[in-house]
Amino acid sequence: VLRVVRPLRLLNKIESLQLLLISVHSSAGDMFNVLLLWMFAFVVFGILGVNLWAGKLYMCNDGDFVGPPLNPSVAEGSDIGYREGCVGNFFTLQNEAGESYVSDDFATGLLKPRTWTNPSDSSSGHGYSFDNVLLAMQTLYEVSTFEEWSDPVFSIIDVTSVAQQPIVMSQRAHVIYLLAWVVLSCFFVLQLVIGVLIDA
Repeated sequence: VLRVVRPLRLLNKIESLQLLLISVHSSAGDMFNVLLLWMFAFVVFGILGVNLWAGKLYMCNDGDFVGPPLNPSVAEGSDIGYREGCVGNFFTLQNEAGESYVSDDFATGLLKPRTWTNPSDSSSGHGYSFDNVLLAMQTLYEVSTFEEWSDPVFSIIDVTSVAQQPIVMSQRAHVIYLLAWVVLSCFFVLQLVIGVLIDA
C-alpha cells in the first residue's frame, strides 16, 4: 500500500509543483466563492429553463404521425401533431439513431408502439428535459461539458407548446439561452478560476 504513495515524495523535489499546491491551498476560500457563484447561476438558469420549456420537449417517437388522419383537426400536409394522436403502432426500418436494424443492405422493419416521451439520447443515458429544476440543472451540466450538447440545442429550437409535436427550427431564438449558459459557465467562470489561482 505504501508504494502507491511513493510518487508523492516528488512534491519535495519539484519546486513549481510545490508553488502550485500552495497557491491552490491559499486560494481555497476564493475558489469556494467562485463555486457558489456557479451554483447560483445553475439555479437561476434552471428556473428560467423550467419556466420556458417545462413539458414542451416531449415528442412522439414516430415523426410521421403529424397531420391527418391521426390529427383530424389540422390541415392536410401540416407539420402539426398532438399527443392525443400519438397512439397505436407504426412500421419502421430504422432505429431512433437513423440506423438500420440489421444491415444497410438488407432492410428489416419492426412494428413499434408509438410513445410520447422526453428525448432519451443524452450523455448521461437518462435523457434531458426542463420539467423540474433538478432535471434542468442536469441538462445544463451536460451542456457545459460539451458532451452531446447539440441535442438539447436542437430540441429547444424545435419546441412548440405542451402536448404538441416539435416542429424543426420553429423557435430559433431559443438558442440564445444555451449560448448564454455556455459563455457564462465555460468561459466566464473558468476565467474566474484562473484569475483566483494567479492572484494567489
